[in-house]
Amino acid sequence: MATDEERRRHSRFTIPVVIDAPDLSGVSLVPEDVSAGGFRVVVSKRPEAGQEILCAIQILDESFGDCRGTVVRVDERAEAPGTWSIGLRVEAAEGAAGLLAEKLRELSARLGKGERASSPFVFPQISSCS
Repeated sequence: MATDEERRRHSRFTIPVVIDAPDLSGVSLVPEDVSAGGFRVVVSKRPEAGQEILCAIQILDESFGDCRGTVVRVDERAEAPGTWSIGLRVEAAEGAAGLLAEKLRELSARLGKGERASSPFVFPQISSCS
């Protein structure tokens, strides 16, 4: 039987990422799990599977504004009732999707070599959910 790692479509990364998604949370979210295809985050307001949201993603010195996220999984956390672990598939604005995936791969490689991650997080303004 295939392991979770063998079934994954995208590699998982251990890098600092912060997501600003006002429809999901009033505070910025720090993913528990990061891949080029999306993130797993914990929220205190239960979203619906299939819900689409507008978000901005900060990865060290790179900002990706106007990203669209789709909630693909919602699991209530037994260890913390009233919170949900959600899978969020993210699509960057046209032309930036490849750059987002490349930035995740690049930073994963750099940090895997012992480089420290240190950069302030500053989000671009999210204007609308059009």
